[in-house]
Amino acid sequence: MFGDGEASDGAAGLATALYLLAGGSAAAVAGVRRDQVEELVGRRPGGTDGEVVHRWERGLRELGHDPEAADDPVSTRWRVLRTDFGEDDDLTVIEEVLVRQGYGLLSGLRPLLAGRRMSF
Repeated sequence: MFGDGEASDGAAGLATALYLLAGGSAAAVAGVRRDQVEELVGRRPGGTDGEVVHRWERGLRELGHDPEAADDPVSTRWRVLRTDFGEDDDLTVIEEVLVRQGYGLLSGLRPLLAGRRMSF
């Protein structure tokens, strides 16, 4: 379905989404619904993927994380997730499968959420 980088970013993105939606409380994670995660991943009307990523980063700051902090494991993983691999409209069909595009967070999490076997 997708490569190892996207799979690990999808898993880390889901963990981050649960963390953001639960307000940092492990006890509240059980109450997070799939539609809440999908809304968090979604663009606002007229919005961009970059705005989605910035919204997540604001949420992490609100929970006390400095995205640039070297000694914060949440921030360390966030810097990987916010990586923008860019876009290339001139790729062949084969290259589209092999070349990663977009933000790591979204290119990993969106296919994970699209899977039929995932429920929470």
